[in-house]
This record gives sequence, structure tokens and C-alpha cells, in this order.
Amino acid sequence: MKADRDDAPTHFRPSARRSNGSTWIVASFLGSILTVGMLYTLSALYMHDVADQILNGQKSKQAPIAEITRSAPAEKDWDKIVEEVARRSSETERTSQSTQIQQPKQTEYNAATYLPAHAVNVIPATRAHQVRETAKSADKVRVTIIEQSPSMKDRACWPHKEGSIERRNCRSAVGLSHRD
Repeated sequence: MKADRDDAPTHFRPSARRSNGSTWIVASFLGSILTVGMLYTLSALYMHDVADQILNGQKSKQAPIAEITRSAPAEKDWDKIVEEVARRSSETERTSQSTQIQQPKQTEYNAATYLPAHAVNVIPATRAHQVRETAKSADKVRVTIIEQSPSMKDRACWPHKEGSIERRNCRSAVGLSHRD
């Protein structure tokens, strides 16, 4: 049995108006005009309120979220601090001058006047801590050999192939009843 298009209710029938692409274009255009108009109106109202606040001199002061306070600086005796820094720097200069031996610069370079330069990053060698090993005499060491027998799992499950499911099941069953 076949039905005609006219037999269907009107809300199920396709209409030419719904399938037309121009209706989507017109609806999109009207929606965008409405949206732009609303944004313009709201921004004008907001700017009007801001302008009123500026003209009236009212500034909206918001409450601070957190207040940062600094403690009063401790009284420092800067003269003592400067003298201490100067004393430290003079001590380091004295120690660096005493460690360096002033040698004249080499200006002539030939085999007779060759002076090898010393390495800068050399750490002085110190004796390493020697570990004393106590030697064990051969007569104190005893070796005991114990015969090792295969476990019950290996003795009971030897006919099954290595890695097979049967062997695993066998070993688990034997392992529950016999503990080596």
C-alpha cells in the first residue's frame, strides 16, 4: 500500500519555505543587527554612568582585599657595617697577595727563556684513606656441600611442557598441598 504526499498531515509535509536558503540569510542578518543594537545601547548606558561619575567627581573606591604593611626598619649602625666589610675585604686582599709570588713577565720567547706556566685549577693531592683488609686464613674457612633435591613441583609436573597452562595448573595445585 502506497501513500500519497497529500495524505500526510501538514506539519510533516516539506514546504518550499523551509528549504529555501534565503530565509537563513535573512534570519542571520536580523539576529546580528539586533545583537549589535543591544550592545550599542548597553555600552552607551554604561559610558553615561561613567561620564556622570567623572563629572560629579565620585570615584568608586573599592575596599582593598588585603593590606600590606611593612614593619619599621630596624635601627642599623651603618658605620659598623661599613667598617666590617672594609676589614673583610682588606683581609682577603692580604691573603691573596701573600699567596701570589710576583714573577716578571716573560717578554722574550725562545728555548733558553722558556718558563712553563703553572696550572690554575690544580687541587693539592692528599693521601687517601687506606682501608686495611683483614686477611682470612684458609684454615678458618669451611665449605659444606649439601645435596639439593628438586622441589615437589618439579618432580610432579615434569611431563608437562615448560610454560604450558597444564604445567602452571599442576604447579599451583602441588604448591598448595606441598610446601618445600
